[in-house]
Parts: sequence; structure tokens; C-alpha cells
Amino acid sequence: MIQNGRALRQEHVPSELVHRDGEIDALTAALGGGRSNLFEDVIVTGPSGAGKTSTTRYVLRKLEEARLDVETGFVDCIGANSSTGALAGLVRASDRSAPLDPRANARTVLIERLREMDKEFVAVLDEADVLEDKQIIQALYSVPNVTTALVCVNYDDLLINCDTRIQKRIRTFRHVEFDSYGDDQLADILSKRAEVGLLPGSIDEETIWYIADKAAGDARLAIAILRRAAKQCFDLRDEEIMIDVVDDVADAARNEIASRYIEKLSTHQRILYEVVREEGPIQAGDLYAEYRKRATDPKADRTLRSYLNSMQREGLVEKEGGGRYTEYDLV
Repeated sequence: MIQNGRALRQEHVPSELVHRDGEIDALTAALGGGRSNLFEDVIVTGPSGAGKTSTTRYVLRKLEEARLDVETGFVDCIGANSSTGALAGLVRASDRSAPLDPRANARTVLIERLREMDKEFVAVLDEADVLEDKQIIQALYSVPNVTTALVCVNYDDLLINCDTRIQKRIRTFRHVEFDSYGDDQLADILSKRAEVGLLPGSIDEETIWYIADKAAGDARLAIAILRRAAKQCFDLRDEEIMIDVVDDVADAARNEIASRYIEKLSTHQRILYEVVREEGPIQAGDLYAEYRKRATDPKADRTLRSYLNSMQREGLVEKEGGGRYTEYDLV
């Protein structure tokens, strides 16, 4: 049944993206791939599973294929949410990651390494809203040969945790907004994946539409369901994915997405998550207090709220109430 397992993985960026032509054109124009060859800082927003990350990676790949004077770097800020960690990830991507002098200011050295490049560097910060220190945005802006792309779910959530100077800077960025996929669009995406990843006749149109409906606009979930359904059929030596198989694997696919997110959590994010897991439902004040008991050099409440908002969007935790009566629990 499976002829190309890579095509069934969430992180796989296909050679052709469907239903994102406008977003691709806008990103390409901003990141030096348009007719003007000019570079423009950009912020990419939209709901989880709307294709923001895949589309951005696709545009980066096309940009590097088309231009020899451009390098790109991509950092997932969930796992590298400090300024130094994010900068180190970008420098590694630029292949300029020689050991740092322990006596030097790491952030300053990393910025200088980007400044010394003889090419334009496109720096992508995915999940930028969970950065604990947004000063990296200003630092990157100060480097003439660096163009910054911020990827996050909500524009306002990113701004609210920035100081006034950085808010003003971000408001000058070109804004590329993604909407959730419709069922027909998800069905097209799944059909393309199945065409490359599965043998002909392995899944019919009705089942593809059923998966699209189950995923409710989330391409990550749709692809995870397809992959798990294909694997179950392969293991059982079935020749076709049927609707009952989709029902069997849907919950496991959701858990897989959640688990992948949990694996990337930083130390402080993980402590926060573990408190909710062990103590939930728990009021926000009690949650923060317990977090501070366990954490070394604990983060500010504003940063913790940003972490929790991100976990809520990813379906790890749920929130009820508001203000002093806000309560968190596992989904």
C-alpha cells in the first residue's frame, strides 16, 4: 500500500503546494523572489494547521534554488525560545557555527556572525509568539543583510508581549494572513499526498473527504490521520483504507500531534505543562506559584501566559474563566 512514506509525514514539503498561491506569491515577493528582488520583513499569521510553516519552507526552498546570493535559516522557537537559542539556531543554519568564546557576550557574537555574511540572510522564527525575549526581533532588524520572517498564530498575541519599540517595528512588517483550509481544499491536499505516498486504489474519494471532515481545517491532523490509517492497513495487510479504519486511528493521530509538540517544549514550558497535568484543574495563581517552586530562574507571568496560550491553541490545555478566576486543565 505505501510506496513513499516521506510523502505521508507532516514535515514533508511537497514539490507542489495547492490552495496557497496567493500566500506563496506574497511571501515570495517579500523575501526577495519577486520581480523587484527587494527584501521586506514579514509576519505570517493564521490558525494551527493552516499551512504557514509548510508554505514558508516551500518559499525558502524555491528562493535558494533561484538565487545564489541568498541563504536562509529556520528556527522553531518552541524548542529555542531564548534570544540566544534562536540566534544560535539561525547561525547553525548559515553554517557559521564555530565555537563561541565563553568570555564573550553570546548574543553579540552571534549577531556579528550574521552581519559578516556576504549574502542576504532570510531568518525565519516559527512560533515566534513563544519567544521569551522579543529583543531578538530588534537585533535582527539592526543587521542590514538580514530579512526577518515571523510565523505565529495570532498577530495581537505576539504584539501584546513586546515593548513599544518592537511593536512599532513589527507593524512595519508586511502581513501575510492564512485562513483555515476548507474541506474541499483539505481533500485536494490529501489526494496529492495519497497520489505520491500510496499505491493506486489504496483510498477512494469518499474516504479522503471523510478524513478532511474529521480534521476540521487542520492539515497537520488530516495528514497524520492518513499516515496512521495507511500504516494500520499495511500492518494488517489490507489493500484499501476504509472509513472504519479512519475512525480507529483518528484519536491516535490527535495524540501524535500533541506529543510532537510536547517533545519540543523548553524546560520552563515543560514545568508549566507538568503542573497542569498533575494538579489540574488549577487556578492561574496557584499554577504560577507551583511553577515557581519547581523552576530555576522562573519566568514572568506575562511569559507564562504566552506559553499557556500556545499550549491551548495546540490542544494540550484548556482554559476556563478569566482574570483572577482563570483555571487551566488538560484537554
